Amino acid sequence: MGRLFSDATPEQEQAYIEETRTSAFLDACRTPLSWLLPARRHKRAADILYEIAHKSNDRELKRLFSSPIGSHVNGEGKTLEGQELIDYLNTELIGDYFLLVGYAIECVLKGYLLALRPELVKDEKQLDNLILTHNLIKLCKLCSIVLSEEEEFLLNNITRYLVWGKYPVPKNIDDFPSWVDDVDDNKKKSFIVGSVFHKRRVQSVVDGIFQRGLDLLNSVRNSQP
Repeated sequence: MGRLFSDATPEQEQAYIEETRTSAFLDACRTPLSWLLPARRHKRAADILYEIAHKSNDRELKRLFSSPIGSHVNGEGKTLEGQELIDYLNTELIGDYFLLVGYAIECVLKGYLLALRPELVKDEKQLDNLILTHNLIKLCKLCSIVLSEEEEFLLNNITRYLVWGKYPVPKNIDDFPSWVDDVDDNKKKSFIVGSVFHKRRVQSVVDGIFQRGLDLLNSVRNSQP
């Protein structure tokens, strides 16, 4: 690395670099805007994916109900082509919607907590384990957000997407769902959230949770000088 200052010793330059890094790190941790920007980006991307998946699901349903009874059943299977193939692949994007909207909710909640509690940056060098969690229900409770049973069920599923849903398997086999699991136990591990597209109920619930977190983040942002 080239010299930054001609009249400084290497030790002084290194100290300046570390001081600048620490200042930038703390600003990024504790400034609401630094969390707001990625939260909005993740949420916008999630909403775009939801619309793509929703429209494809609508077309799939229209094809299903407009076909003669039994015509969609083929013992040898059916090779999807053209728009049918595109719609099938697009509906699978709903998993990525949950992943991105989970990131968005994480950002608003963690940004609020860090702005409210600066001590969550330990020794001004690393984030406290409280902030490192992906457990959205836990983060909501830390932010004093009261959740309904429906919201908790949905956030449990989204949390699984955050923890390992982006991979084919979890870290531990105990977290992997099984078709022969006890029904209640399997619900705690499954990614299934019911009728994802019906009356946009899932999207509406997610939007409500995100907005409450966003309101909290904006409240501390507006209170800062």
